[in-house]
Amino acid sequence: MISGQTVIEARKHPGKVLREVGLVSAAGVLVAYGDYPDTVLPADGAPVMKEIIINFVMALTHAESVVIEVDPNVSALTISEADKRYVKKAGDTMIGPLTTPYVASTPDVMPEGAGAYGDQLSSKAPFYQPNWQWDVTSGGVFVPVAKGTSTRKGKGWPTAVSFGYLMPDTDMHAHPVIHALGDSGMECIWEFDTQTGGLRSKAGTFAIQEQQPIVPLPFSGDTPPP
Repeated sequence: MISGQTVIEARKHPGKVLREVGLVSAAGVLVAYGDYPDTVLPADGAPVMKEIIINFVMALTHAESVVIEVDPNVSALTISEADKRYVKKAGDTMIGPLTTPYVASTPDVMPEGAGAYGDQLSSKAPFYQPNWQWDVTSGGVFVPVAKGTSTRKGKGWPTAVSFGYLMPDTDMHAHPVIHALGDSGMECIWEFDTQTGGLRSKAGTFAIQEQQPIVPLPFSGDTPPP
């Protein structure tokens, strides 16, 4: 008896109809075949994917005359098994970290979220963090959106630089923040106040306020001539 399993890669035969199944030897000799219920394979661009797994069993009259050779370099992977190992080209979700040299948006295409300032609350971006419904806690919380760390090789000076936002513990909008943290307690926070437009850091508070126009004096210096 010969039994086994084969996987039909539907995407290699788009728009075809599967009606028969055959068993072919390595030399191209048809060993056995059988009928199969008409099954349409999805066409290119179809919104569905189809995986066809066929289990076959063939009884042998003269089993002693059959030699089976298994090629260890050939293996089949079902879609369900592949989904556990690989990320789909579109519309997939990862459950672990992604390590890659870089991530780029689609070339020659308007970046996701490009448009007016007034649209940004409901749009996305090339790198996007979905809306987080934060349970308010005492002291607020800092949310890093992007972060990089570096250390001078053989010398130290480790530094983590984060771009993110502060969720204050009072009812107000989030504050954009640039945060730098080194060892030995070295830290600096540049915090932008969404309401006032001010910028705060350990060097002080910075904000350009509207000033009265300066009228030039009709003489040079600080005092009028005698």
